[in-house]
Order: sequence, then C-alpha cells, then structure tokens
Amino acid sequence: IHKLFENINIETIKDFVSNQQEENLNIEFKTIINSNFTDKNDRKNFAKCLSGFANSNGGIIVWGIDARKKQNGVDCASAIKEIENVNIFLSKLNEYTGEFVSPDVEGVLHKKVELSDDKGFIVTLIPESDSGPHIAKAGEDRYYKRSGDSFYRMEHFDLEDMFGRR
Repeated sequence: IHKLFENINIETIKDFVSNQQEENLNIEFKTIINSNFTDKNDRKNFAKCLSGFANSNGGIIVWGIDARKKQNGVDCASAIKEIENVNIFLSKLNEYTGEFVSPDVEGVLHKKVELSDDKGFIVTLIPESDSGPHIAKAGEDRYYKRSGDSFYRMEHFDLEDMFGRR
C-alpha cells in the first residue's frame, strides 16, 4: 500500500470516480463537512479509520471522494467532493493523528493532492501496526478492525488475541 500511496495523484483520483473504484480492505473514501475538523462525525470517522486500519492490514483514506453503495451493496467512489481550505485540513489531520488513537500509530502519512489554490484532496496512509490494539478516541473509545469495505467493532476474542501477541 506504500507504493499506491506514493503514486496517487489527481489522475488516479479522477480514475477512482470514473471507474467506480470499490472500497476494499485497504482503500476508504471519505468526504468532510468542515476543513477545520469541527464536525463530530468527521472526527469519529478519522478515529475509526486510524484504529481499524492499524489493527488490520493497514490502508489508505482518500479524503474528498464521496462513496455510495451500488445496487450490489458495495461502496464505490461516486463523486469528487474536493476539500476547500485543504491546507487547514492537512494541518488538522497532522494535529489529530496522535490524539485520535491510543497508543499512537507510527508511520501515518498525509499528502496533499492540490487541484487549485487551496482546494484539493488529502491522501492518508495508515500502516499496519504491531503495537496494537489501538483504540479509537474522539468520543468513540472503541477498538475497530477492517473487514472487506467497512470497519467493525472488535470483539472480546479479537482483543484477547491482539493483547496476547504483545
């Protein structure tokens, strides 16, 4: 997923939408309500992604793409919803990366894919972690794991297994 992260550019983002790229084990598409990260749901979404990807195989969030379920029930990239004030949003992601999950996930990267002056997309790489389990904060206070194209709350046996591996 590191190579995919490095190679995502504006053409890749447009291709995700035109090809209706399905969300999968390693790719999640997100829109945001406010680039200042003041919306509670935006904050919880980021916390869930940090926990879920770190507790699984790692993954990439592409911020600024709307995903909708197709008739078969699978979430796919459906529209471009570029982020206004993308520089502020990038700054907030960097600030909250260490606050929205515990323990911290090492190696989280964010990169900006700019469309025009202060509009664009952010791509976030969340690597798989060996120091988990990681709990989502920002009002969630739950452990998540990635399965298919969604995050689910971890069960007691999942947590026992992860704590046991430590």
